[in-house]
Amino acid sequence: MENNIKDNLLEYRKKIAELSEKEKKLRDLYLRSLAKGDLQGPNVGDSSIDKPWLQYYSEEAIMSDLPKMTAYQLMKKNNMDNLNGIALNYMGNKITYKNLIDNIEKVASALKENGIKKGDVISFCMPNVPETVYCFYAAIKLGAIPNMIDLRTNADRIKQYIENSNSKMVISLDLVADKISEADTKVEQTVIVSASDSLPTLKKYMYLKTKGSYTPKKNERLWKEFLNDAKVNVDDEKYTPDYPAVIIYTGGTTGVPKGAVLSNDALTSMYVQQKYGNPKMEKNDRLLGIMPPFIAYGVIYGINGPLTAGMEIMQIPKFTINDFTKLLLKTKSQHVIGVPAFYEQMITELKNKKTDLSFLKSCISGGAPITEASFYNINEFLHNHNYKYDFQIGYGMTEVGSSATFMVDKDNLIPSSCGIPLVKDNFAVVNPKTHQILGYNEIGEITMDAPTRMLGYLNNEEETNKIFKKHGDGRIWVHSGDVGYIDEKGRVYIIDRTKNIIFRPDGHNVFPSKIENVIERHPGVKQCLVVGIPCIENKNGFIPVAFMTLNEEYLNSKDAILAEVKELCDKEIPERDKALAYYFKDELPLTSIGKLDRKTLAEEEGKKLKLSQKIIY
Repeated sequence: MENNIKDNLLEYRKKIAELSEKEKKLRDLYLRSLAKGDLQGPNVGDSSIDKPWLQYYSEEAIMSDLPKMTAYQLMKKNNMDNLNGIALNYMGNKITYKNLIDNIEKVASALKENGIKKGDVISFCMPNVPETVYCFYAAIKLGAIPNMIDLRTNADRIKQYIENSNSKMVISLDLVADKISEADTKVEQTVIVSASDSLPTLKKYMYLKTKGSYTPKKNERLWKEFLNDAKVNVDDEKYTPDYPAVIIYTGGTTGVPKGAVLSNDALTSMYVQQKYGNPKMEKNDRLLGIMPPFIAYGVIYGINGPLTAGMEIMQIPKFTINDFTKLLLKTKSQHVIGVPAFYEQMITELKNKKTDLSFLKSCISGGAPITEASFYNINEFLHNHNYKYDFQIGYGMTEVGSSATFMVDKDNLIPSSCGIPLVKDNFAVVNPKTHQILGYNEIGEITMDAPTRMLGYLNNEEETNKIFKKHGDGRIWVHSGDVGYIDEKGRVYIIDRTKNIIFRPDGHNVFPSKIENVIERHPGVKQCLVVGIPCIENKNGFIPVAFMTLNEEYLNSKDAILAEVKELCDKEIPERDKALAYYFKDELPLTSIGKLDRKTLAEEEGKKLKLSQKIIY
């Protein structure tokens, strides 16, 4: 009987996949009414069929069309009535949308005069400066493809990225130009940009007085010289469905950097979903631009989304976590997008101050997991400082254009959940071995079918095939490698990243996030990471170990806190799922964009600690 039900559902999914776009929208409206209780009807228990999350979206959102144009064409179209609005605010230099579009057109002309054409790849090694935005859209205008490289990458890896993408040109910040030279690629021309090129006059003078001007080497040209090649405006390359728009590097599910190729459709579709997921982002609002442009979070949420919405980006070329609070208060940005550590830093700095945060309209966290305790602490802090809304988190991957879920309604504001799927996305939880779709609240692998899905990994069919799987319904689903479930209201819960699971010497699997959620509920614990430390007797086994930092007022109470944390874990966590050792640290390592760095912690402590499997017996 059970197999017959599963076979029937599979046939139903196949029929749904064959519907026209209009029929799918009308069906989604019907599902919305069912989920809201406006209509009575059966729930089949399959999230990918029921789509219960649609109850939180408007009819307008469900019936909206996805744009059939390039990311640049959509950004320009949306701002033709906003040409005097501020697009970029770079250290006090306010660049209007008219200036932005004019500069993009000028850069596109210069690129074309230098032989760049449709299908060519241009590698960018740039921070958050106006020239990055100009080059990004100018390339898309020509049908060329930006290859976004982290400027902190070493020369060997830069060489790999440039040559693997067959880049025709490199545009680089002067401060990292030596690494481009050291990479010794076959690229014939490198354009050098200075962080001072778009600075206001006085700040430019002070910058050059301190840093000095750059002297180009062989095959290098300065930005201003390059712009002199611009002759006449060039036509936009015609929109082509599923055409590459940008290459962004990601660790994916294996930890090895790969180039995720995102299409124009991914960028424009994400803009539509952002608009309905967070309608508080309005034209002429300010966004604090702190996420780097070489990650999906930065390209999608830090550049394309806000500019397509007509917002003002406060561009920050060099950012550290210690700058976050100061920058937010200085710029009075209404919107900020970051990782949990940024907000936790703000709490530390403003904890005993009556700072007014009423200017904020949205505080969003993504890019890294957040514990329930941290979510509560941040939300409570914001409310106590006059923030009128709620702290919101989401979940996603570079491979689906950075974001796939978001907290769009108060009913989704459950800290153990990461919100609901975006309005045009579909989610299913599957058995990771058989790909059989599981029911509500059943734990399995999170998979997604989204219009923002990447085209594939650059020149890496093998890795692409590992993450893209064709299900029985004939559709391609993205397999996240993350373990979680979906409840009856469509809320998504991530239990842990598959790569974070700790395999004990006795074969039992431990989910670090479960332990971290409990430990961080102790008021004395500021942050916690649980990692696997190699077992000295069994190279295939790891000991789950908790590393904690403390809030300042508890630093002299370590013994008492350790006893209380152990007691809390004994009470809340089954014996085989607990950490088996606990250590205090002054601070936990962070990645370059402010995420807690689980990998570095495990490597560093694994070299120091010698733990025996006897600890578990």
